[in-house]
Amino acid sequence: MFSNSSDTIEVTISMVDGKTMTGRLSMGTSSTIQGVLAYNAPFLEIVAKDGHKRFVSKQAIAILEPVEKLKTPVLDPRTSQNCDPYQVLKIAKGTDFSRIRHTYLELAKQYHPDTYAKVELPREVAQYIGDMFRQINAAFVEIKQDMKPKDEAEAA
Repeated sequence: MFSNSSDTIEVTISMVDGKTMTGRLSMGTSSTIQGVLAYNAPFLEIVAKDGHKRFVSKQAIAILEPVEKLKTPVLDPRTSQNCDPYQVLKIAKGTDFSRIRHTYLELAKQYHPDTYAKVELPREVAQYIGDMFRQINAAFVEIKQDMKPKDEAEAA
């Protein structure tokens, strides 16, 4: 989280006390704002417009809005011809079920809408979180269904 990573995104932060700041949010090892917010660190690393690095308490943030438009992926695997459930869960085909389930649970927890219930998110971000959560669930169900015939054949 507190690395010198060059992955940043410009954000506007409204604080609980009414102050506002704009700067670049360090993404650390996460590829999403949701991942940064869900990460187990109490502070966010922000490089303010004046170039100074600041660490902002997550508890002091009322609203965090990206200034840059977020890219929304194709989110419904049933309507997308090129959406592989294994890519959604970021696992390789042939991975054992216990590892698939563990990965699914981690991603479902990260994107569960209740995780962000106390934070006022922009409509697009809230929509994105919900869509990602549904996509992760759909991918897990599809993989689980694909594995059932194999498991039943092995049992016979």
